[in-house]
Amino acid sequence: MEKKINNLKQQITLHKQLIEECKTQASFKGVDVLPIGIFTGFGDGYASPIKVKNFIKFLECEIIKSTKEIKELEKIIKPLDLVEFLKENLVPKEFEYESDNYTLLYDYSTKALYINIDIQTESTFPYFNSISFEVLGTLNDNKITLKQLKQAYKKLNWI
Repeated sequence: MEKKINNLKQQITLHKQLIEECKTQASFKGVDVLPIGIFTGFGDGYASPIKVKNFIKFLECEIIKSTKEIKELEKIIKPLDLVEFLKENLVPKEFEYESDNYTLLYDYSTKALYINIDIQTESTFPYFNSISFEVLGTLNDNKITLKQLKQAYKKLNWI
C-alpha cells in the first residue's frame, strides 16, 4: 500500500512537471497547440497536435484523482487520531446567548454526526465558533460515534 501511495505521489509530481513544461513550450512558441504523443525507440513514434489547455485540464484532473486516491489509501493505513484531529480543527468557546454556538450532535437514524447551531439553549456538549463541512465530512467518513466524540472531548477537557 505504501508503494502505491509513493507511485501516486511520483505520478502527481510528473504531471505537475509536464504541466509546467507544456506552459513553457506553448508560451515560448507562441502557440496553443503542441505535438504531444507517444514515441517509441523503433522510429514509429506518433504525435498529434493537442490543445495545450485541454491537455493541462486532463493532467489536473489526473492530479485530483490521484490525490483523492492517496487520501483514501492513507485512511486505510492510518486511522484517524480523533483527539489530535479535534484539537487541530476545532476551537471550543463559551456558550453565548443570541449568538451562533456550533456543536456536533449525532443522528442515530443515519448514524452520522451533524452540525447544530444553538442560540438559546445550552447543552452539555462543547460549543465552537464554527465547524467546517470538511471537518464534519472527515468525522463521518471515519464513522465517528457520539461515544467516541464524548471520550475525545473528555481527553481534551472540553466536557
